[in-house]
Amino acid sequence: MGTHLDGDLLTEMRGGRPHPRLGVVIPRSGLVIADDTELSASVADADLVVLGVNSQGIEWALEVLGRTLRQPVPLLLLTKGLFADGERLAILPDYVRRELSRSRHGDIPVMAIGGPSIARELAEYRDTSIVLAGTDADLCRSTADRIRGDHYHIQTSADTVGVEVAAAFKNLYAIAVGLCEGSSEIRAERNHGALGFNPAASVFAQAIREIAYLAELLGGTAASVYGLAGVGDLYVTSRRGRNNRAGKLMASGTSWAELRRSTMRDDTIEGAELAIAIAPTIMHLIECGRIDHARIPLLQVVIDVVVHGKPPAIPWSRFLEY
Repeated sequence: MGTHLDGDLLTEMRGGRPHPRLGVVIPRSGLVIADDTELSASVADADLVVLGVNSQGIEWALEVLGRTLRQPVPLLLLTKGLFADGERLAILPDYVRRELSRSRHGDIPVMAIGGPSIARELAEYRDTSIVLAGTDADLCRSTADRIRGDHYHIQTSADTVGVEVAAAFKNLYAIAVGLCEGSSEIRAERNHGALGFNPAASVFAQAIREIAYLAELLGGTAASVYGLAGVGDLYVTSRRGRNNRAGKLMASGTSWAELRRSTMRDDTIEGAELAIAIAPTIMHLIECGRIDHARIPLLQVVIDVVVHGKPPAIPWSRFLEY
């Protein structure tokens, strides 16, 4: 199912042509546009709704679902992000649950998925392992049984906070790895071809430490960060993907504002969008002592580069403080 912005793309695929970016033919049964009429018909008798819009479209999606859902239906959230209001951070499932309850749908159970899920590999049925998290263990298990496949392997978890914090922040920290790799590639051109695997590995490890700190700060567990939702997903996002590419381009001297006007104007870079969305809240939480700034030096680098347009400077010595 696509949104009202996907009309041309869906028209192509309804004609039997492959997805323009994935190069894979999508089954026509799933090709509907999420306007009120088609969405109402699609979810009228649904017993599970899967929401996968990007973080910028979440408000629109909740507004439409608030109008079209006829009863409380479990929601499986693929969208990654955090809610920040200037004073606090919250995971997206809590925000979604609260907003839909305002539409008089009662307490809708919201589950979330984290883990390595490169779209092209999923479309080609490559083996993928993910974690499905939610507070209702029986619902998580039954949902996992419904969507599990020969190539789609699922763990379940009750740690929704840890999984969601890892899933959201991995995009932001993939930019940090890209910043390091981009700087190393520039130096490699004049230093006998020596690549930057050592520094990138250090940044990767620091990223996991910072995500674990933030997960525990918000009420989750570090264990989820050390699993598929954190280490697993950060690995694939750092190796391939738009966030990593954005980091490399910014390391070469292109600002985030310039990227949005040129090279990556049509791309969704959720790590950068998250940095912009949470920067004021992060600063507030540091100032009031609820976040220890010494524990998140890499996060501050990404915010400085993306939000404030500063050149990337990896604070290696600060990695050793904890």
